Amino acid sequence: MTDHELKQLVYDFFFAFSRLEFALKAAGFRRRDRNDAAQPDWAAFIRKHQGHYQLSNGDNKLLRSPPKRQCLDRKNRLVWKDLVFESGDSSLKKVSLILRTIRNNLFHGGKYGHRSWDDPKRVTFLLQNGLESIDCLKETDSKVKRIFNM
Repeated sequence: MTDHELKQLVYDFFFAFSRLEFALKAAGFRRRDRNDAAQPDWAAFIRKHQGHYQLSNGDNKLLRSPPKRQCLDRKNRLVWKDLVFESGDSSLKKVSLILRTIRNNLFHGGKYGHRSWDDPKRVTFLLQNGLESIDCLKETDSKVKRIFNM
């Protein structure tokens, strides 16, 4: 994959992810943060759909090989840790956490300084499967799908 193609894939992921969060809020899956800003309510979306969500091929691939999360160690240094799921987490909750982690790692600079984010094949894997997951998530709710596709 060329540098240009990878940049296009990053753009496509950001566009689809932001469109999904917009659609969630517009479809009523929204919450107020402590400063009254509207936030997507992933937890409400997950509660409504976790019982019937069908994993996509991309979801399954991401669940088998999720991204790491950038954290701070006890000495306040940046470190990479495995994404941790709670024992009772639904597949839908895990997929949404993976997608948000991919987005955060890209947006907040986590794509540099760790071998998996400096590896174009790994980034391509995460972004391509993430795009497939976003497509599957939007299909889960008819109102979200309609707004996403407007």
